[in-house]
Amino acid sequence: MIAIYLLIPISVILGVLSGTFNLKIKPVYRILFKGLASLSFIAIALIATSLKGTFNLYSVLVIGALILGTVGDLYLCMNKDLAQPNHAPYLFLIGGACFFGGHILFAISYAVQAPLKLYLLPCILILPALLGVALLVGRKKINLGKFTPFAFIYGVILNLMLVVTVNAFVANQNLFGILSLVAGILFVTSDGSLFFKEFSHLKGNPVLIYTVLLTYYVAQCLFAYTILLI
Repeated sequence: MIAIYLLIPISVILGVLSGTFNLKIKPVYRILFKGLASLSFIAIALIATSLKGTFNLYSVLVIGALILGTVGDLYLCMNKDLAQPNHAPYLFLIGGACFFGGHILFAISYAVQAPLKLYLLPCILILPALLGVALLVGRKKINLGKFTPFAFIYGVILNLMLVVTVNAFVANQNLFGILSLVAGILFVTSDGSLFFKEFSHLKGNPVLIYTVLLTYYVAQCLFAYTILLI
């Protein structure tokens, strides 16, 4: 348990430091610290599984989601900072596909734990609807360009992740449910901040950079920790 409690702040601190190197335009150090931060939350999941004494379906799915998120994150960083122009689109596709797959695994892991309540199902359209409103209201300040269709699809999947964590809280009003809900909210906050950091007039804003990283790594650590609670 001590190792887990040490790795949580280590992961978050390393993740935030990657943002500092991003601002200093040092891509190699950015990717290095981001990778170490991600390996830390994967280690949390593996240690939690070891402490449980067995692999169950939930732990396998969560570990898979964390690994896919890590791979996707690193590919997207390489696409932005290190790739040659002719390689960048392929790295972006790989990174995006890994993130997409990770979100799906998270959604499945929670669906296995608690069947989705039907009255929550329409809620998966909330984020895509908000995205549509943002594009209409802020069309002079937000420009998704060719990524617009992808953004709406991703919005549905991200919203599904949030809905299944809300469902977990409704079905399990205990520590597992609480941490799952907090992780889901933080994950959506991270991706929402990333949206404005990359596609709005606030592109590259330092506050958004740190918000993306802080919320993302705390969320991933919490997801990893929930393995102990199943």
